[in-house]
Amino acid sequence: MSDVRTSPQQGSAKQRSCQAIILKGFKGHTVTLTIHEDTQVRVIVDKTVESYREAETTARAFASQQGFPWHKVATVSK
Repeated sequence: MSDVRTSPQQGSAKQRSCQAIILKGFKGHTVTLTIHEDTQVRVIVDKTVESYREAETTARAFASQQGFPWHKVATVSK
């Protein structure tokens, strides 16, 4: 999902998107949240937690801090 924002200084639209990846591993669930802004990608969180529920809660919290409501976050889960 993407979010278009206008920079007040430049007046140009910035393409932003957020992606949460939750993977089940041997030691728990790994959650990675990335923000894509134009050509840059930033990793916001990359950690392993005990449960899927905790992984999703972590992704939701960090996405919200970055200004993304959960329904705009592209989520991949395996």
